[in-house]
Amino acid sequence: MKIDKSLILLLLILTGCSALPSVKYTKIDNIEQFKKAQSDKYIDSFSLRDTRLVFNKTSKKDSAGKDKPDVTLSAEPIEFTGFKIIMDRDDGIGITTTLNLAKIENSSLPSEIGSDVTDKRVETIGKLGGAFVSAMAVLSGDKSENSIPEINLDKLPFQISLQKNHLHNNPRLYENTLDIGARIIVNQIPPDALPISSLDTPLKSNSLIYAACRKAEVSFKVNGIPKKYEFSVNDPDYFQTIAFPEKGKIKMHSECGASAISEKNDSIASNAEIFEAIANQAKAIKEALDKK
Repeated sequence: MKIDKSLILLLLILTGCSALPSVKYTKIDNIEQFKKAQSDKYIDSFSLRDTRLVFNKTSKKDSAGKDKPDVTLSAEPIEFTGFKIIMDRDDGIGITTTLNLAKIENSSLPSEIGSDVTDKRVETIGKLGGAFVSAMAVLSGDKSENSIPEINLDKLPFQISLQKNHLHNNPRLYENTLDIGARIIVNQIPPDALPISSLDTPLKSNSLIYAACRKAEVSFKVNGIPKKYEFSVNDPDYFQTIAFPEKGKIKMHSECGASAISEKNDSIASNAEIFEAIANQAKAIKEALDKK
C-alpha cells in the first residue's frame, strides 16, 4: 500500500501558507449588499477617509497690542460616504487571525487595527498525520507672493470636502482658487496608489486598505500678509495598502496614511519546524503502512 499522495500534498501545502493575518474585503454600496456579504467570519465594516478643509476667522495681537484679523486652517479626516468596506477573516489551514478594529469615536473611520496570528500548522500537521495513522500645518512665506489671493473674511467660517468638490477622480496635479479667495494645490496621486474602481471584491489580502494620501498646499493673504499651509489629504477615489504585522497594530495617522508597529510573535512556526513535523508524520505514516 502506498502513502496517500493527497495527504502528503496537504501537509506540504501547509508550508506555503502565509502566517500573516489574512482578510477578505467586500465593497458595499447599500444595506442589501451588506446583508448579502455578511458571514460567520465577519469582523467589522469601515469607511475610507476624505478630507475636509475648515477655515475660521480669528484674531491676533499686532506689535502694538491691537487685535488684527487672522485666519486658521485645519485639515480634518472625515468619513467618505460613497461606499463602505466589509472585513472578514480569511484564515489558511492551521492559521488563526485575530484582528481588533478600533474606530474614531462616533464614526466608521478606523483609528487602530490590532493583529495577532496563532500558528498551529505544526499541530495541524501532527493531527492530520495522526488521523491518517489512526483513521498638520507649516506656516511660511511664498516665493510668488503677488499671485497669492486675498482671502474674503466675510465668507468665513468656511469648510469644504476635497473629494466631493474638487478631486473627484482626478489623479493629476490639481490647482484651483476657492470661492473664499484661497489657492489650493494638490499633488498627483502617489505611484503606489490604485483607483478604487479597480478594487475587485471580494478580495483576499494580507494588507489594510486605506485612502490614498496626497500632499496639498493652501495659500492666501490676510490683510496683505501671505500665509501658506502644507499637509496631507485623503483621496478615497484611490487607495494604498499597508501589510498587517503578524502581531502588533496598524495606527492611522492624524491627517492621512498609516504605520505598522510589529511585536515579537513566538507562536509563528519556522519552516524548519514545519518540515520537521512533516518528516515525523511521513515516518509515522510509513511505519503504519509497513505493518499492514
